[in-house]
Amino acid sequence: MGTMLRKIASLRFKPSSFPLALIALYLISFGLLIPNIGFFWSDCEIILLQQNFGPKEMWAFFQGELRPFAAWSFIPFTLFLGSNPLYRQIFTLLIRFAAVLSMGWSLGKIWPGARRESLYAMILFSIYPIFIQQPIS
Repeated sequence: MGTMLRKIASLRFKPSSFPLALIALYLISFGLLIPNIGFFWSDCEIILLQQNFGPKEMWAFFQGELRPFAAWSFIPFTLFLGSNPLYRQIFTLLIRFAAVLSMGWSLGKIWPGARRESLYAMILFSIYPIFIQQPIS
């Protein structure tokens, strides 16, 4: 195990190839499962609201919840993605990837001299299961 970690630590990436390596990591870690995942718990009620009542009722639904500003993201994305679970899972994967790139950009601004550490943090952030409800889908 120690030699494998040393090999990983010795990897060098060009700035242009690192996002491609992250995409490959994402596809291996999460992308292989996308066709089998389906919907999450909250997706069903959102899709039901959108299909049966439209955006106006979705807005009213979110105003009565603890997250009233969620309507700003749910309404356009639900209209755009529809009720296909494959599209929703691919979109979620892209959002997670964008979050990792944003984190890397932020770390680069905060610690410009710690490029290698920022890359390691991005790798860890990209595969760490922060969203622990993935198996619930």
